[in-house]
Amino acid sequence: MSDAFTLLPRAPSRVLSTSMSEHPGDMRIERSDKRVRVEVEGVTVAESAAPWVLFESGLPPRYYVPKEDVRFELLEPSGTSTHCPLKGDAMYWSVRTGEDVRRDLVWAYPNPIPEAKEIADSVAFYDEKVDVYVDDVLQERPTTKFS
Repeated sequence: MSDAFTLLPRAPSRVLSTSMSEHPGDMRIERSDKRVRVEVEGVTVAESAAPWVLFESGLPPRYYVPKEDVRFELLEPSGTSTHCPLKGDAMYWSVRTGEDVRRDLVWAYPNPIPEAKEIADSVAFYDEKVDVYVDDVLQERPTTKFS
């Protein structure tokens, strides 16, 4: 299966000096030293010791996992695409675990706008619909408009 990704070099992110809630529409991206594991129905889909964390106003922090740490053999391109003014155009994958298919759980910005270039070679998951472990501790699923 082809993951159809364009790889871009990583670069440091810009850091905002105020909180996300003060300026709706702002975001920042930071490298994390936490180990992140994502599971769907008990199956590990991604595991990384070098994720990015994207902080965006109005949403919970999202871990972006480098594509080399993702089990793309479990993913199927869904054909869904969206546009975010802060990050660019996203493409989506569904996750297949056995006979179960979870549509559009995974997304990426292969060619993000310059302010989001750090996540160009990474994917994110709807934490509302998957199990996310940070340093082996299961995280509570956030409640958002995507729940």
